[in-house]
This record gives sequence, C-alpha cells and structure tokens, in this order.
Amino acid sequence: MTLPPLDPVHAVLGIPLVTALVLVFIPWHRVAARINVLGSLLTLIAGLSLFRYDVAPALHAYRLGDLAEAFARSHGAEIVEIGARAGERTHESLVSASANQGFGPAVPGLTTGAVGEQTDVDALLADLGL
Repeated sequence: MTLPPLDPVHAVLGIPLVTALVLVFIPWHRVAARINVLGSLLTLIAGLSLFRYDVAPALHAYRLGDLAEAFARSHGAEIVEIGARAGERTHESLVSASANQGFGPAVPGLTTGAVGEQTDVDALLADLGL
C-alpha cells in the first residue's frame, strides 16, 4: 500500500496539529522540546515547498495578487475580490499636514509655527530662558 503525496497546504496545517497532539502526551520537557523543534522544521519545509517554481515562477519581485493567482491556479481554487470594507482607509499619511511645515522635530513650547532657520532656534531658546 502506497500513500499519496502530501499536499503542502495540508502539511502546513496538519504538521503543527499532529505535533501539538503528540506534545500533550510527552511528560519529559527535553524530549518535548526536540519534538517541537522537529515539528517546526517540518512545517517550515512544507511552507517553503509552496514556493515551487511551477507554482510561483522565478521573478525578482512579486505583487501579492500575482502570488495569489499562482497559488489559486496550482490548487484549482478561485479568487473572489470582496472590495473595500465600510470605513476602510484607502490612503494614509505618515506625517500630518501641520507637522510637515519647517525642518526638524516639533519643539515643545513653540506655538507660532515650525523652526526653519538658526535665527528661529536662537529666538526660541531665548524665549524659553535658555
């Protein structure tokens, strides 16, 4: 009797489950640690096998959509686009418009604008009594 080859997706999901079930019944911590490492290594190998060349062609860079399409094609699945959710942001700014004026970080005690030149710094330090 021969076993069918294990699908990498099922291996990535099943190996940690089997490892956890085995670890429940191991009372010795050294043995349990070695079994845990072995299970983690097998899961990593199964995860890396998802990136076979026939699934994801060798490119220098991938878009997430390209990888999703390659995985879906190789596993016979369909990709369903659900669109934006209610309240989901479509654009985020790392710097607010008020903080983007001038140079350097915000200075406590400065209420009239950003510090832009050395004369502004000197005036600010004089106002603060430094």
